[in-house]
Amino acid sequence: KLLIGNNKDCDSLISEVFSEKLKFSRVEIEGDTSDIRIDCEVENSLEVETDTGEVFIASKNAASLNIETDTGDVLIRDSYAGGIKIVTDTGDVMLRNVVASGKISMETDTGDVMIIDSDAAEIKIVTDTGDVVATLLSQKIFGPLAQFKSGYLTHRLMYQ
Repeated sequence: KLLIGNNKDCDSLISEVFSEKLKFSRVEIEGDTSDIRIDCEVENSLEVETDTGEVFIASKNAASLNIETDTGDVLIRDSYAGGIKIVTDTGDVMLRNVVASGKISMETDTGDVMIIDSDAAEIKIVTDTGDVVATLLSQKIFGPLAQFKSGYLTHRLMYQ
């Protein structure tokens, strides 16, 4: 179990956990002003919460990924998870080469959502202001789960 968090003495801490050789059962990271980069195996849950900062994750395997940020972009690449939940008030969200066996849920008030060569059993995208671009690995039917108030939805299928 790895827990990293800010305290009074670490308000502008930049947290980095970066090693493909490391494997954790659970990772939980909290930060006030933190750029967070994680590139390791996580068996169970990977949870990241930061007020301001970029979040980059390349976890090879995790039961669940939960990322929450007030201001900051979120990039997840080369990852497999049971479920993924991303919430950001202001920031872009990008998934590249990400597969979830369950649900991917992404919510942003102001920011674009880009999904490249990724897929899940169910995908939910909510954005108030932002574009949605998706290149999925399997055919999907988009209905009321793809919600956005302004912006554009672009969807290309790249499945065989």
